[in-house]
Amino acid sequence: MMSQARNKNLQRALNERIKKEAVARGVSIEHLRHQIAFEGLLGRLYSVPDPGWTLKGATSLLMRNGSGRYTSDMDFSRDQAWSDSQEVKQEFADICSRKCGDPFTYFVTKVGTHSVGDDTGYATPTMAVHIQVNYGGKQFQIFKVDVTVHRHTQEPTEEIMVKPVLSSFTSYDIPEFAITATPIESHLADKVCAMYERHREGREASTRYHDLLDILTILQTQEFDFEKLVRTLSHEHQRRRMTLPKEMISPGQKWDSGYAKTARDNKIFARGTTTLDDALQFAGQCLNPVLARLPEESTVSPEQITAQKRWNPKTCSWQ
Repeated sequence: MMSQARNKNLQRALNERIKKEAVARGVSIEHLRHQIAFEGLLGRLYSVPDPGWTLKGATSLLMRNGSGRYTSDMDFSRDQAWSDSQEVKQEFADICSRKCGDPFTYFVTKVGTHSVGDDTGYATPTMAVHIQVNYGGKQFQIFKVDVTVHRHTQEPTEEIMVKPVLSSFTSYDIPEFAITATPIESHLADKVCAMYERHREGREASTRYHDLLDILTILQTQEFDFEKLVRTLSHEHQRRRMTLPKEMISPGQKWDSGYAKTARDNKIFARGTTTLDDALQFAGQCLNPVLARLPEESTVSPEQITAQKRWNPKTCSWQ
């Protein structure tokens, strides 16, 4: 009985701290709980050298900045293909058994085939790994990990230092650790292509309004190379057999209202933009010269290209 009472007190105390911290950060409680759970899995995964995994997707942006748009799952690419789901399940079970200084217990609840192909259109097997996180014998969080095979456009990977958010408002002293993530140019190129990719044999525009939010976040927090972004975006849109506009424009009729609602629901990540026009104008400062530089649409002189070397997120300009 004493043990159960103690566990309940610990759970109540942690929940109260999380609630206060979420308010201070301007995010939902669920958002912060997921971030804590994600960081715990990452700490376990990268507690061994060269684990053979690369973080991608929205969670990689969250880890780069310490904050980011809410997401309820994680995306990884694996260096090696797997023989069956049991192999992936066992590897994640081993990862979950490791310790990294937090008070949680991780375990795998289910593994199975999720789909064929990832959200960037690559025809590659995808596994879904379901993870449960417990604290004091009670469920703290559940989430899903989507696993694909690593592809060459995600190279070379980048190293990111993660400072666990749990250490910032509790007594748990969890050391910083390094993870590997897809290069930011690849991440940005995926987002741009996802915005303009059409579906149902070209009849429907994308409605992934959150991709524009992620683009705004990248532009105001990350430094990247002009020519590398041009090369990556050129490869990506040609691989998808799609056409990109010459400048940042609305992908479709639903975007005016759709983006406005998404921006209202995610004010902290909308970066001050309340309308689609605001967001496109801001994004265009960075991406219009890149779109114009693509081989089949090149309208930028060599002098302009050499002047635009790296994106500076502090000044929001090419320098």
